[in-house]
Amino acid sequence: MTHCHTQQALSTLDILLNIFERLQFSSTSNNWYSEKAADNRATLAHAAAVCKDLHGPAVRILWRDLPTFSALVRLLPNRVVDVGCNDEKAYVLETKLDQKQWARFTYYAGFVRRCESRPRSTYCENWVGNVDPMVFSYLFMYNGHKPILPRLERLSWCQDSLVDSNWALTSLLTPSLRHLTIYLFDDTGMLRDHPEGQFAPRIHMVLDGIIHLCPALVHLGLAGAFRYRINCLPVACLQSKSLRTLDVRGVGSLEWLRLRPLLRQLAKFPALRTLHAVSDGKWPPKPPSPSLDAGSERKPRDGFPKLKTVYINGTKVDIQAFLASKAVVEALEANRSDVKA
Repeated sequence: MTHCHTQQALSTLDILLNIFERLQFSSTSNNWYSEKAADNRATLAHAAAVCKDLHGPAVRILWRDLPTFSALVRLLPNRVVDVGCNDEKAYVLETKLDQKQWARFTYYAGFVRRCESRPRSTYCENWVGNVDPMVFSYLFMYNGHKPILPRLERLSWCQDSLVDSNWALTSLLTPSLRHLTIYLFDDTGMLRDHPEGQFAPRIHMVLDGIIHLCPALVHLGLAGAFRYRINCLPVACLQSKSLRTLDVRGVGSLEWLRLRPLLRQLAKFPALRTLHAVSDGKWPPKPPSPSLDAGSERKPRDGFPKLKTVYINGTKVDIQAFLASKAVVEALEANRSDVKA
């Protein structure tokens, strides 16, 4: 008797998903706003409308990756365009939703895995990419205070103001979220006009909420004007066992004395494997001493226990060169002094 080992045949759904996958561009791609990308999305939309068999796999791919949350808001018949912050157009909701409208919205929202709160660029003058923060809050409450995008895995969030204590960001936080980047804008210079640290408790409250609401979070990025507001992270971040990648380029240069508390914290991060940061100084790509070459014997680290990759100003630097830098050495010495005390 012979035994034949055959691979399991692909289902029709698998085949269609594979075909449609090749049509969709990533929202982070520079080609997202190209004519070809627009044609491909139109093809997916047409396929979804052709027949029932094509509808499921087509909409799953079409709505999986959104360059702006406004694409979902456009599904709501009660949305209107208003003038928001900085005289920019933004969607607001004019009247209340009914159950049928809400069911349609949640159907498509359930497919979203990656989303940017607003587009990085516009390919049409009449395109409205911004959504008023109150829209997020309203949809969140209408959904029984549950996440608007229940299966979201990656989110790039743009925050205009720190004045409002209730950030609309919380409406999108979900246990499935693994990758989050927050861009804090300061177009008016408002943050510079306030004493440093004035908004730190508010930011810490939001970051603390992120860690608790997103237990699977692997990557956290802080970009933009955070350098005027905080010099350390809340305790919840230090206690996270899943957070493996930190991007703190928006906080400021690692050489700044005011950021020494942050550097001391980073040295204690239990799961930190990859760090993105900025520096005013020059960081050597190679270890500063032959004794630190890859083939030499190294002493056990007393900080950054699992750190494997470091990017300074967007360039990868040698991990031993990073650990031997003046700012890092001083931070580690300060931590050792605390232990002895």
